[in-house]
Amino acid sequence: LPKAGNYYLNYNKIWIFDKLMGSKRINNLHAFSGIKYFTVMGKKTEYNYKKLGVGTKKNKTEIITLGSPSYENLLNLNDTFTNANKLLFLKKLGVQSKRRVFTFFLSLSSFTNLQIEELDQIFKCIVKEVKGVWLVVKLHPKTGIVDINKIKFLLENLKANFTVINEFHGEIWNAKLVLSSECLVQKQSTTGYLAFIYKIPVLSYNIYNTNYYDNLYDILGGSIHSQNIEEFKKNLKLLSNTKILKKL
Repeated sequence: LPKAGNYYLNYNKIWIFDKLMGSKRINNLHAFSGIKYFTVMGKKTEYNYKKLGVGTKKNKTEIITLGSPSYENLLNLNDTFTNANKLLFLKKLGVQSKRRVFTFFLSLSSFTNLQIEELDQIFKCIVKEVKGVWLVVKLHPKTGIVDINKIKFLLENLKANFTVINEFHGEIWNAKLVLSSECLVQKQSTTGYLAFIYKIPVLSYNIYNTNYYDNLYDILGGSIHSQNIEEFKKNLKLLSNTKILKKL
């Protein structure tokens, strides 16, 4: 039976018949299949697998911690992605020149009415307070068409200049979008880590309690954080405050 360390795992009972009838199916459960290398996201995960017996004499699989996503490959992009590259990148997205680009990375695959309402409040505030703004909204690839249309409706209703993207183009593309933005507006997405790396300011918010990692950026620090829409309105002006940006 499938085993990890000294413990039997939960398994599909049909495997018993495979064994009895002579199929001798390989146990392909992650690192327990005898593969040479196994990659994990963090040191804690590596520790747990080793505790279960991976990497021992019986299972010589080597565990390699890569992190997720593997941002190490993007550390030097800031040195090679020039201002001319940024202008061309934005032009391909349909963003008009000399616009203040505010980018959202939204990690949700579906949105509740409250989450849509929260976005509406944030969109309204930015469009009203920031002259010449262009909103770029990068959605999760799994976001459904109904929610995509709801978000587009909000932006159209505000007569905002905007670009909505829901395809996944890879981490390098995401990094280029971050570098091409004046700031990132974030609630949950870990793409904000890229902004931290590149020293692009992050405006974070937690206007409503949506029960989905609402306080992520408040806990992390490193962003201009708002707990209500009035605070968010005031914080928009801090993007021109060099002392605040240096502190971030």
